[in-house]
Amino acid sequence: MKSFRRILILVLCFLPLAFAAQAQEQEQEYTTHTVKWYEDLNSIAKTYNVDPQDIIDFNGLKSAVLQRRQELKIPLRKAKEKVSEVGSAVKDIAQQAAEQLDSTATNIGEYLGQVFSRIFNRQTDRVKATLILPFSTANGINGSNYDFYSGVLLAVRDLAEQGINTDLQVYDMRTNSNPVNASELSSSDVIIGPLSTANISTVLEDCPWNQYVVSPLDSRAAALAESGMRVIQAPSSADQQLSEIVSWIAEERKPADKLILFTENNTTPTALASKLAASGMQYNTVNYGILQGRNVINNLQSLMSTTAVNHVVIASDNEAFVNDVVRNLNLMAFRDYNVVLYGPSKMRNYDTIEVENYHNTHLHLCSSYFIDYDDAAVKKFLMAYRALFNAEPGPYAFQGYDTAKYFISMFADYGSDWTRHLSDRNVRGLQSDFYFTHTGMMGGYLNTAVRRVVYDTDLSIKLLK
Repeated sequence: MKSFRRILILVLCFLPLAFAAQAQEQEQEYTTHTVKWYEDLNSIAKTYNVDPQDIIDFNGLKSAVLQRRQELKIPLRKAKEKVSEVGSAVKDIAQQAAEQLDSTATNIGEYLGQVFSRIFNRQTDRVKATLILPFSTANGINGSNYDFYSGVLLAVRDLAEQGINTDLQVYDMRTNSNPVNASELSSSDVIIGPLSTANISTVLEDCPWNQYVVSPLDSRAAALAESGMRVIQAPSSADQQLSEIVSWIAEERKPADKLILFTENNTTPTALASKLAASGMQYNTVNYGILQGRNVINNLQSLMSTTAVNHVVIASDNEAFVNDVVRNLNLMAFRDYNVVLYGPSKMRNYDTIEVENYHNTHLHLCSSYFIDYDDAAVKKFLMAYRALFNAEPGPYAFQGYDTAKYFISMFADYGSDWTRHLSDRNVRGLQSDFYFTHTGMMGGYLNTAVRRVVYDTDLSIKLLK
């Protein structure tokens, strides 16, 4: 036991020293970071262990509002100071943990064995997983899919620490031809990929009748699961996001509140408009063309409440129209109207809309993916990813980790009958969640989990669900 205690102290103490050494290798006073679509000032500051105000001062920013693809200089000197502070804290924690282990356990191996047995009741500790992705294309290497693969590797490593050993077979599906022979597919416990609906269908043709394929990234592949094919749709679909928007409004809307639907003139009603109409909630509709956008303020004043909340939905896929509506809502917010805007995740990808306007209109966003950088598990993943790959993880890396960890664990816990238990286990991942429903007797499975994200007026972005 004492030998384990010494090893634990050495390992935990070495961790901050390793990060400190890496920081000391940087000779520059700063590093450059390009703002990604899912980041704000607070999340970037947490990523580099610096104070948000340090980034503002170092870059001469006038506010905390950032633009997509904006380049920031991150002061490394502040980061080094934070590393030193973390190092001291980790050493203290290591010493306390070792002392506690000495007093509470005499046989750490037996103790952990009992814990794992209670938690997992595992069917097997060895899983054969097959990963099929288009790593190379006609235009060169697909960096996003390599990020996904890196996340999978980190999940495999973490699962090994939990006693689950993974035999990972990786294939590059660079064309429409299946790179895996039928025998290999038949012997696989878990098959993750490929991406497109066409390629998934191709792989399924070589699988046994009871074999399922996990669709890891493309939400459009949900159509395969709905049509009765043996597909497990890992990302929740765009349609599920729209359903979540309507449910969210119904939960928050008070009797005195107003509900307003914006539609674009001379366009076909979108799926969101149809779902809102089917909900039974009463609402007013504002319909106008993009060239009439500057003449709708008077109409909005007659429809909106000055004392209650004004819930707003924009039923349009036209970025220019959405931008115009958000601009008008922003003006109403400055006139002290309480505006709450609801939208799907694609609204974050609109380059023409100022992020500050989303905060002013209190955007309620429904998304399959969102990373909470305050979460302890996310922080642990960040540190491990940097140490292993000397790079910053993007959304694809997080998705690779979540997907591999969930499905490999499912097989380890339930064995060959694992797909029948998908609806029994709801799991919260680092950036996405897994809540599955079965589409039919012989059909696939759909992930219905959607994260709710709020853009607050204090410029923060918060995960509610």
